[in-house]
Amino acid sequence: MSIPAGYLLRERGEFGGSGLPILTVVSEFGVRVRDLEAGGRAVGEDLNGYRRVRTGDLVVNRLSARFGAYGVSEFDGLISPAYWVLKPDASQVDGRYLHSLLRSSRYLAEIRRLSKDMPPNGFDLPWDLFKRVSIDLPSLEAQRSIADFLDRETTRIDAVIEKKRRLIELITMRTFQFASSVCSNTDDSDAENWQRVPLKSLFSFSKGKDAQRLNGEYVANHEGSYAVYSGQTSGDAVFGLIDSFDFDLPGGAILVATVGAEAMSCRIVTGRFSLSQNCALMIPRPGTKVVLPFILGQLRDLFIEKRAEIPDHMQPSLRIEDLNRFFVKVPSLEMQESIALLINEKWTSTSTLLKSLESQVEKLIERRSSLITDAVAGKVDIPGVAA
Repeated sequence: MSIPAGYLLRERGEFGGSGLPILTVVSEFGVRVRDLEAGGRAVGEDLNGYRRVRTGDLVVNRLSARFGAYGVSEFDGLISPAYWVLKPDASQVDGRYLHSLLRSSRYLAEIRRLSKDMPPNGFDLPWDLFKRVSIDLPSLEAQRSIADFLDRETTRIDAVIEKKRRLIELITMRTFQFASSVCSNTDDSDAENWQRVPLKSLFSFSKGKDAQRLNGEYVANHEGSYAVYSGQTSGDAVFGLIDSFDFDLPGGAILVATVGAEAMSCRIVTGRFSLSQNCALMIPRPGTKVVLPFILGQLRDLFIEKRAEIPDHMQPSLRIEDLNRFFVKVPSLEMQESIALLINEKWTSTSTLLKSLESQVEKLIERRSSLITDAVAGKVDIPGVAA
């Protein structure tokens, strides 16, 4: 049988609670306990306005539902009042089955269709439309059999995904360590060829020219081909692409995150771009003889050391004044170029392996999604479920 969501789900009108974890919703999995040390929007001291979530509740981020940001919670906790917290009728639906059903391709597509465009910031899923979504419900026994099957199979797939992601992290970390080691002078016999120089003599430091302006709303309204970098993004990701630029650096510069979970991470950026918030730029001074990949290797080693000095209860941060106090050890330009070549060769071989592993992870995620869709659609032979 099929039942409209509005008849199956009721809002849980509970707020606050002591000693409960703060929850969030991520598109890949659903409800998760929020890592408060990983940055992001701060949580206020007064949690009385936060919604109470109980195990088995359906939690929906209505502004990001079209991306899969919803799921049935496995945890008791608290979540922002901006979310829906809905209690399923346990006499009609198994929560685990509902979680998988709503995350199958058919329901993801339907929720995407119902989400209304709300420029410039995104989308909104109206309750008046969501409550009419038809929920397919076989018998409770069949629902539990499907949920048990998916629990077993997705747990196996998730375990393989996690192992591959850990391998990606390990390979990346070891490549960074290699770069740091070859960029540090560990040979005392060659010490006279390395000079200890202040960063400020090699680079000028700059924040974004109008970082506050370059927020998500501005980016959405000024689409273009020029990158906007932010300290909130990791790896090679960009904050967005806009139709103008503030910096034109064909020779490149070093981008450093200054606040939050990514603080003190760094990378090389080139060409025409702008800076949003929580980052700074290290621009080589005219006439200085520095090879950016070489300096980057030293900085990563230096920043690991500096982050370790920050107490656990404090948010990691980096100021321009700090950069002005740091030193690096620099050999001749020829030696820098030779070391940079070694680093590039290492990253070239590493990148091939990382791309293969990332492709395998993507295929496993697709397999997981297909399995969920097929199981709730009756396309998988599951004991206890009628064909």
